[in-house]
Amino acid sequence: MLTKEPSFASLLVKQSPAMHYGHGWIMGEDGKPWHPCHSQDELLSELTTRKRRKSKCMQRKVKWFISFVTEGRVIQYLKMICSVVIRRCRAMAVTFSR
Repeated sequence: MLTKEPSFASLLVKQSPAMHYGHGWIMGEDGKPWHPCHSQDELLSELTTRKRRKSKCMQRKVKWFISFVTEGRVIQYLKMICSVVIRRCRAMAVTFSR
């Protein structure tokens, strides 16, 4: 989708007092041409983000799974999961058949 907004590189050229080479290239600190798109990985690697927490539902599922495994009831756990999947598939089939 085209917009009339200027590109990020052109804004950098307009704001940068450094000499520029055109098409978004500007002179880096060491005198070499630099383009903002070519060093995005370096920029992103320096950023730190908070890790997403597991949802309560996922925590509950993990807790159930661990309890079933430690109690030796893996087959019961698998049957429970299969019954849920079968119910959801049947519900989807009914919805699509209408």
